[in-house]
Amino acid sequence: YIQNVTPIDLSAHPAVVLQFEQYYRAFLGHTYLQVSTNGTSWTTIQLNSQLEPGDFVASNPTVTRVTLSAQAGGQSQVYIRFLYGGNCDYAWMVDDVQILDTPDNDLTVVDQHTTAWADFNTVTFDSLGYTIYPISELRPLGLNMKVLNNGGPTATNLPAHITTTDGYDQSSNLGSLAPSDTVPFYAPGYTPSSTVGSYNIQYSVSDDGTDARPVDNVTNLVVKVSNFVYALDADSLTGYDYDTAAGAAYKLGNVFYANVDETLYGISVAFAPNSAVNAEMNAQLLDPNTTNFDPISETGYHTLATADLATAGGDQMVDFIFDTPVQLTAGTDYLAVVQHFGGVDVLTGTSGKSPKQTSFIYRSSTSTWYYTTNTPMVRMNFNSNIGIAEKDFHNGIGLGQNYPNPANTGSTRIDFSLEQ
Repeated sequence: YIQNVTPIDLSAHPAVVLQFEQYYRAFLGHTYLQVSTNGTSWTTIQLNSQLEPGDFVASNPTVTRVTLSAQAGGQSQVYIRFLYGGNCDYAWMVDDVQILDTPDNDLTVVDQHTTAWADFNTVTFDSLGYTIYPISELRPLGLNMKVLNNGGPTATNLPAHITTTDGYDQSSNLGSLAPSDTVPFYAPGYTPSSTVGSYNIQYSVSDDGTDARPVDNVTNLVVKVSNFVYALDADSLTGYDYDTAAGAAYKLGNVFYANVDETLYGISVAFAPNSAVNAEMNAQLLDPNTTNFDPISETGYHTLATADLATAGGDQMVDFIFDTPVQLTAGTDYLAVVQHFGGVDVLTGTSGKSPKQTSFIYRSSTSTWYYTTNTPMVRMNFNSNIGIAEKDFHNGIGLGQNYPNPANTGSTRIDFSLEQ
């Protein structure tokens, strides 16, 4: 731990908040703040408890505020400790530590979601916070937010507001809120427009006074509507996942809920730029409700080429196509995964964060399935022209890749499409 040696006199400051900058990536350790008024007995507050192994704080640095009025306000001698516990980790960096008077008005939107998944136990994955919905899978979303009172006194008259760029507008007065307490707002169901595009969702809160930090009173999320793509990832490659044993095989993907009966034609995957090429891969559709994720169907094979690799921040996808399209049943969960057979390191792109038990990786090095909170860029694709639609048209005709490829069954199929 790191601790101040000289006690801090807060006798003239009954309402205080500790503010500091931090950067932390979790693995096996835990981070704590400890407060004492005598240097011998300590009150312990865990920090960063929301992080799963491998997760980072939101940004570098992240400004963190902890209200300490009850533990240290009005005390003549105060000691502060930053305590780390564990035996293996990355690093915890702390800087610019300040003790400030708590403002009279300081509300913060601390949590926002497009669905109620994070707040309820659910039987299916219907309410999982998907980021891209195909038009066929649109349904009411349970928008919700949580508000924290960082101010000194009880906040009163708290109008919370959720709006979207396609006309949704809901508000509720959350009443009064004691210091350091939180209160949720669950809005009526929002169904995104059936027009392809991106829809911004804004979450905001205010109270009777002038907020000391209005910048954290408003936050935004985006939901996208597509013709055919169904995704859980954040649509911009920021990392990758694989079996970290050199050249080991793995499977990696996300759970999807079919809201209607429809036909799945392929699974689309992004690969990180430092992946080895010339590896032959395919994708599978699995049953997430069976103990070993039993297979339902698998796609044809694809040999990874340099041109297939996405760039950092990009969303270039490789399409794995089912030889026989798969009929999905309404009200059913499916696990879509990419399959690497090993030999070299192929890195599947990740983007965004998944709730526990919604994204999975099978590591052949341990013969075990694990959940991961780094969302794989593995998507369902309902486009009957998958493999064609993204190709350039020449003289009004688009010619697709043959499949299966290689044509080792004595026949192959080549799709084409016409502009008119």
